[in-house]
Amino acid sequence: PSLRTPALFAHGSRDPFATREEIEAARRLVPAATELVGFERAGHDLFRAPGRSGADVAAEIAASFLAFAERAGGERV
Repeated sequence: PSLRTPALFAHGSRDPFATREEIEAARRLVPAATELVGFERAGHDLFRAPGRSGADVAAEIAASFLAFAERAGGERV
């Protein structure tokens, strides 16, 4: 809740540390702009997502971040 800068989160649907619902609940506590990029069937190590190369996952995260930064506009990103 003390996060004051916009943040993009990446999450695997099989991450044992938090469910998507838990991540969404935590995001709602953050006063800054946030966005979540989800990866189905991926665990905590997103770069081992089934059926996707690490490079593909990294490219999707990078593209999502650039789009998020564009939408966040005047906020410090």
